[in-house]
Amino acid sequence: MSRRDSIELIKSHLFSDDSDFQKLSKSDKQLLLQIRDCYTIWLCNPTYTNVQMRDYLMNEYSIDKQKAYSIIAKTTMILGDVEVASKNWVKYVIKDILQKAFVMAEKDQLKKAEVYTKIAQTWAKAFNTASDEGEILNAKEKLHIDNVVITTNPSDIGIVLDGKERRDIKKMMKKYDISSDIIDIEPEDIEEIHE
Repeated sequence: MSRRDSIELIKSHLFSDDSDFQKLSKSDKQLLLQIRDCYTIWLCNPTYTNVQMRDYLMNEYSIDKQKAYSIIAKTTMILGDVEVASKNWVKYVIKDILQKAFVMAEKDQLKKAEVYTKIAQTWAKAFNTASDEGEILNAKEKLHIDNVVITTNPSDIGIVLDGKERRDIKKMMKKYDISSDIIDIEPEDIEEIHE
């Protein structure tokens, strides 16, 4: 079965009921069971790396490396990247540990705060949380704004005010004591279209 066909099979039958599942071929059933198992094991062990998952699949199903990596790739493609999710979970745990260290430091329990901080640093180093594996968009590099012009004149964005609207704006500005130089209204000598 080609890659595209196997992805379609997984999308269609991964969570299908037992009667539909039983109609599938033996190899299709096996693939679906492996995908389900891969994801379930990853959810139970969110810190597993691809290598650890590969080793688990190879041992559990007596398959080679290539087949194990294929199962991991298909699982990630269909159900999401558990490794990225697990890294985010580890970051949350580190944040929680550092929050506890902060509370202890405020209570002058500096020794305990130092220990908690070292634990957080060890977690960060062990799980390589500082590296960007594509899960975080570096917006500074991707976002570029050439020129920004701030204006208060509605005609600059294509809004043309008629005489009544201009009068209403001036009335509100006077009522709420808003300086006329705050909002730039088109001059009144612009030709108006009367209904």
